[in-house]
Amino acid sequence: MKVINSIKGEFVLHDILPDDINVIPEVAAQVVGYARSSSRESGLHVLIDIGSRTVDIASFILHQKEGEDQYSILTAALEDLGVLKLDLNRLKGLSTLISNELQKQWRERNSDPIKPIPEKISYYIPKINSDDEFYIDGKFYKSCQQLFSKTISDLKKNRDPHSDRWRNGLPVFLCGGGKEIEIYKKALREAESILIRAFYMKGLDRRALPKPENLTGKYLTEENYHRFSVAYGLSFPAYDIGQIKQPGEIEDIPKASEPACSTNYPLKEYT
Repeated sequence: MKVINSIKGEFVLHDILPDDINVIPEVAAQVVGYARSSSRESGLHVLIDIGSRTVDIASFILHQKEGEDQYSILTAALEDLGVLKLDLNRLKGLSTLISNELQKQWRERNSDPIKPIPEKISYYIPKINSDDEFYIDGKFYKSCQQLFSKTISDLKKNRDPHSDRWRNGLPVFLCGGGKEIEIYKKALREAESILIRAFYMKGLDRRALPKPENLTGKYLTEENYHRFSVAYGLSFPAYDIGQIKQPGEIEDIPKASEPACSTNYPLKEYT
């Protein structure tokens, strides 16, 4: 394979060998900055990326071996529950509740293709009935909550049941353009409540991906770094990121066996 590189106006062909091409899982690339930061911690983490089309949730164990970072990805799931899907779901729902004239007015007010997607249904149509709002968002919201609950439940029951994170708080990085939209945050809060009741775990420790100190840009801030975190991770060659293990390479951790009932004790007779 050859690529063209322009040097001082001259085009030069360069060979790219198969060994020069590597596939880096997005979750690993996204947390490279965290792994190299002063806030880095070894152990189990969860990353949730709320994008335009999908919601991705992955868990990984970060550790080191002989000075090299190791990323053991335990679970990885995604569903078509991103922000554009949320917007489309709301538009379909509203179309059954409002008149053609109101639909026309809404389209005229929201014709800018790069305008942020409204966070709440009341931003689409003011004074919408709360029952209608629940009707429109209900199924979508439940799908998000179940995705979070099911993935973290599998992590607790099968993938890493003995981690001290269940006692001390499970670190969760919430990323992506839709991370501040309330429906996703509310779904995560309900999932957390369900998990606490089911497993007596402490809860989720919500964190932000730290921006590398040496990474600067005119519009780059601590608050929006998460949007650039994958690109930052992929700026490093594969050999400098560390070793990455995919879920299929990691077996479930056996559950702790129940203590066997002993028959060496005399049975007490009750009268």
